[in-house]
Amino acid sequence: MSRHYLVDGTNLARGADYDPRFPAMEQARTEELMERVSRLAERLGARAEVEIYFDGPARPVGEAGQALVRFSHEGSADDMIEGKVRFIRSRGLGVVVATEDGGLRRSALAEGARVIGRGELWRLCGG
Repeated sequence: MSRHYLVDGTNLARGADYDPRFPAMEQARTEELMERVSRLAERLGARAEVEIYFDGPARPVGEAGQALVRFSHEGSADDMIEGKVRFIRSRGLGVVVATEDGGLRRSALAEGARVIGRGELWRLCGG
């Protein structure tokens, strides 16, 4: 496996217009994200590993297909992603982090990851 894709699921599902008063909207966006990312994982197959990270406890988020779903439980999904980036880079492998979070973007870049936003992730997922 030559490349890893780490997706900041909570950040990308919520978007800039997130409002906690509308949990159904967040759930719908989460399911759309899962559908798109599972298509990417299926298309990449054994050439890459795709992981989606969410803050909080495990909960229904939609079908993941070949993508792996991770929940931070008591911790932070950003911390989990940062740790995984360090681990992958220490093995000399390529890693792509998909997020719109400025702090995670900076730390991932500092560790040598390629960072993409929602738009580029959507293109990679096929639309």
